[in-house]
Amino acid sequence: MQQLPPQARRGAALLLLLALVGFGSLHAFVPTTPSSSSSTLMKHAPRALVRGKPLFNGGSENQMMEDGQTVSSLMAEYNAKAAAKRKAEDEEQARLLAVAANGGSGGGVLSAARSFTESKPFLGVEAGLFLLTLALVDGAWSGDWVRYDYISEVRTIVSHNVPPYSRAGLYKDLAELRELLSEYRENSQGNAGLRPVIAGVLERTGLWGDCPWPSSFPSSSSSSLPSSSEKQAGRQQVEREGSLTVEEAEVVDPDLFDAYTGILSSYLGVLEQRLFSEGLHVLGQRPTPSQLLQYLDAYFEGDPSLPPSLLRAVVGMETPLEVEGKVLLGRLLQRLRSSSSSSLFSLSSSSSPPYVLEEEEEDWGEGGKEGVLRALEGGERAPARHWYNSLSKEEQYALTLFRPVDLIRFYSLQIKRALGDAEARKRLEEEVAVAWGTLEETERKEEGAKEGGVKDKVVEALEIKRLLEQNTDELSSLLKGLSGQYILPGVGGDLLRDGRGVLPTGRNIHALDPYRLPSPGAWARGQEAVRKILEQHKEGRGEGGAEWPETVAVMLWGLDVIKTRGESVAILLALVGARPVKEATGRVVRYELVPLKELGRPRIDVLASLSGIFRDSFSNVVDLLDDLFERAAEAEGESEEENYIKKHARKLQAQGEERPTARLFSNPAGDFGSLVNERVGSGEWEQEEELGETWAGRNSFSFGKGERERGVRREGVLRELLATTGRIVQEIDSVEYGMTDIQEYYANTGALKKAAENVANSPERIAEEEAEEKENTRREDAQSFSSSTTTTQAQPHPPFPSTTSTLGGKRPKRVVPVSIIEAFTKEVAPQSLESVLRLEYRSKLLNPKWAKAMAAQGSGGAYEISQRMTALVGWSSTAGFKDKFVYDGVCERYVQDEEMAKTLMENNPEAFRNVVKRMLEANGRGYWEAGPEVLELLKELYAEAEDEIELSGGKGVRKKVLREQESEKEGGVVKRLAAEKTPVSM
Repeated sequence: MQQLPPQARRGAALLLLLALVGFGSLHAFVPTTPSSSSSTLMKHAPRALVRGKPLFNGGSENQMMEDGQTVSSLMAEYNAKAAAKRKAEDEEQARLLAVAANGGSGGGVLSAARSFTESKPFLGVEAGLFLLTLALVDGAWSGDWVRYDYISEVRTIVSHNVPPYSRAGLYKDLAELRELLSEYRENSQGNAGLRPVIAGVLERTGLWGDCPWPSSFPSSSSSSLPSSSEKQAGRQQVEREGSLTVEEAEVVDPDLFDAYTGILSSYLGVLEQRLFSEGLHVLGQRPTPSQLLQYLDAYFEGDPSLPPSLLRAVVGMETPLEVEGKVLLGRLLQRLRSSSSSSLFSLSSSSSPPYVLEEEEEDWGEGGKEGVLRALEGGERAPARHWYNSLSKEEQYALTLFRPVDLIRFYSLQIKRALGDAEARKRLEEEVAVAWGTLEETERKEEGAKEGGVKDKVVEALEIKRLLEQNTDELSSLLKGLSGQYILPGVGGDLLRDGRGVLPTGRNIHALDPYRLPSPGAWARGQEAVRKILEQHKEGRGEGGAEWPETVAVMLWGLDVIKTRGESVAILLALVGARPVKEATGRVVRYELVPLKELGRPRIDVLASLSGIFRDSFSNVVDLLDDLFERAAEAEGESEEENYIKKHARKLQAQGEERPTARLFSNPAGDFGSLVNERVGSGEWEQEEELGETWAGRNSFSFGKGERERGVRREGVLRELLATTGRIVQEIDSVEYGMTDIQEYYANTGALKKAAENVANSPERIAEEEAEEKENTRREDAQSFSSSTTTTQAQPHPPFPSTTSTLGGKRPKRVVPVSIIEAFTKEVAPQSLESVLRLEYRSKLLNPKWAKAMAAQGSGGAYEISQRMTALVGWSSTAGFKDKFVYDGVCERYVQDEEMAKTLMENNPEAFRNVVKRMLEANGRGYWEAGPEVLELLKELYAEAEDEIELSGGKGVRKKVLREQESEKEGGVVKRLAAEKTPVSM
């Protein structure tokens, strides 16, 4: 070993250590070569997805597959084919890869993958179970999720890229409003007649909900707003929160309206620049030049030091895998100096680098092209002083390997290379060249971007562009996995939040260490989020409302926690008033209580709603949190007014509850989901309260320390926590999926809101609160009377006056607010649920840009649109979201638009039928009021979709005779739309 270089000696030593102390436990994670003696399978067969469609599913030994064969017959077929020559298999794989690469569509990719799996239907594993899954690159949770279930399981998660990011922009009434505001602000006095027009557009678009007319404006020395004495006679000042009618807009104070237009303009700017995922990602398909620009624009967030023309030049560069970023920068400079603008940006249909983009107006920023060139040609920046910089790329790549099997393989290759093995050298060079990068580098992305200037940013842009173009590895890695070959590992995460370290895709992704939650960054963001949430609560509590919420419900989801490094856990800790305690290795061993004097407010109780993945993947965090709540309930020297956890625990104990400190609730052990989305999807419910009851029934199972607290039903504890819940906190972890995109948000967050309101507004709870209020009033008055008679005998206080009671009037229904935190933004800015829903619907479902991109994806895109319509009804039923402009806009965009309706009908008649069905359902349940003509149109379209599904066998492909008959008709319902131009009833 002394003859080996130092690096190889370290690898050999580690390899020997692992072999001595840990190899006995590694065999469960290493699939062995299948043999013909294997007669039984494990619990599941592999599952592979291409564009959301299963290639095959497995189950029991006699389960029938899609082609009619049983799992046993497939196993026998595989064992028979395993004797074929390896050379023939390699040739077949190469041919299929070529077909997929040249297919240019999802169909080609799907056909190639299916053809390959027909020859290799199953990979038998003696040592354990081998699962192959495709996952979004930021779905890193999958790598840890399954390991709790079967210890002998081997799971390979092949990452794929997110769809390209796009800016929402403004459209129709929103674009018109921007033009009106621009014109009005140019000459507010001369364009006073535009004020009622602007108010009309605000009413039509529902923008009064997002930008309410303020009850008053803040005054300051710099304010241009006149005082009341300075206002002209006859001019009305509207000082109420909400909206202005057209008549009020005509007479409102112009200076106040001028200030309000600034609020409107700011909101339109936020909406215009809001990101969303455009369409769907095609597995293994290289991004187009325009898509590469979209990725880079979103990543650098409109950085003024990277003007659009510079990013276009970056996209136009050829970025070979073996060339370093600094060399690419030199080539870019040479190209910029030697190329004219016309040759740099001339029209080309090239689908492979070097790209030449469509001609656009040049935009080189304030300094022009010469200023950009001078910045790029500037001096070198001093390297950051960090131990990491002293490592080679190979050593940096080794830091990303945390599984023992990967470390053994890596250091074995190093030893073989040191002994002169050329194949090992080639393998190492390939791995390091395409997959080097670590979490430490990822976390330094933002800091490095600030320090490095334009040169480092351009180098980073070139490297990101190169890595994005490597997503062709997605398909090749899928085929490697199906054939039992090795797939390079990689870090899962979000490109916008975690940086380029998550690229390239097509890697076997892993996540993080659950014993180090929350991370320092997540801890800081969680503290800031709680501070702002509590400030918002105090501002919006209203007259007589409590200063602090007694209980806050926090959603703890596995996906959110992993991608944000534990931000939602940090929020929970900050609410309770606790902080993590770490041992020397950095692992969190306890959550300690912060002294109340340091905290400066009461400890707030928390109802933690755990997803099934969080419950099973973060059992160590569940144990630590359970211990925290037990200690908080017994904290010495803290009164019930200072510690709501103690207050509620004592009340529950008095009620006879067995475990009054239980605060971590989820579905039954081993089960997943609230089932609310199933009820909404089927429409099998009558009253909205039923959905809240469904959630409460499915989430009344307590989890905590020890084997006894692993899914114990504690309905009494949950009911008390729901009754005192004053706010709900939910995080959104990525741009791709927001509150309106998937069913889980309304089925959990919305249904929890409904469940809390059900309990708080129940007759039993109202009677209980009235009795408590009466008793508190009696005690306060008795204490006041006693004090008065002791100090002032001449003025006796009347006994027990009801001065604060509101029992005489009917108590308004309690509404539980929801705070949404978008974890993918730099700023921690909690928003209300209603404002986020409106923002998302405007930027996506109602946005023609989003709609066209999604509809262009064929059947899958139509399905995505359909799912969002179901989610809209779900939010209406659980959270009371019934904004008319959303339903009107959906009807106009997907039903009354002839081209869109025809596209959806042909691509996926089932999805189109669901869109129409949800609109009819919304009208029937009172969420939306459709005019008679629109209602009749919806009924006819629903019948036409039914006929299409029945006659085409549900495949969405019209028969030739139907097409001919349709062309002979005067026009079907969809075709009549163009002539009728039926307006939506306003």
